[in-house]
Amino acid sequence: MLHGGYGEPAAHYLESVLAESGMVSAQVTDYRNFCHGRFIFASNHTRHQKKNHTLSESDAAVILLVSPEEEKIATNIRKTTPNADWQVLPNEAPIITIKTDLDNPLAAIDLHIKVSAFIADLCENHHGNNPFSPKNYSNIKKQYPKGGLRW
Repeated sequence: MLHGGYGEPAAHYLESVLAESGMVSAQVTDYRNFCHGRFIFASNHTRHQKKNHTLSESDAAVILLVSPEEEKIATNIRKTTPNADWQVLPNEAPIITIKTDLDNPLAAIDLHIKVSAFIADLCENHHGNNPFSPKNYSNIKKQYPKGGLRW
C-alpha cells in the first residue's frame, strides 16, 4: 500500500485488518520510499513479459491511496507502456486506486471510510471472510494468557 501524508492512517488500518484476519500479508510504504526498491517486490511476484516467469497470475497487488497531493506520482506509477525501461511496474501488475478529492485533513477520514468499504467488499464478498470477526479454525484463544503478560 502506497500512501502520502493523509493516507498514512488508512494504510496502516488496511494493513492491520488484512494481516489480523489472515487474508494477506501487506507492506505499507510512503510514496517517497517506494522508489527505493520496494517496487521490485511487485515486479518479482507478477507474471510479465520482461521475465520468463512461471506464475500464471500475479500474487501481489499495489494499492494506491491518493489525495490531490499525490496525484502526479500515482499517475506515473500507474503508467503502463510496453517495453519501456523507465516503467515502475509491469503492465500485468494489479493496481487498486482508492482516491479522495479532499486536500486537507478531512482527506484522512475520507480515505479511511473508503478503505473500510474496500475491506468489506474484498474480504466478505470475494473471499467469504468477515475481517472484523475472522474464522478461528485452530480455536486459539484471543484473550491474554491466564498468567498475564510477563516482561
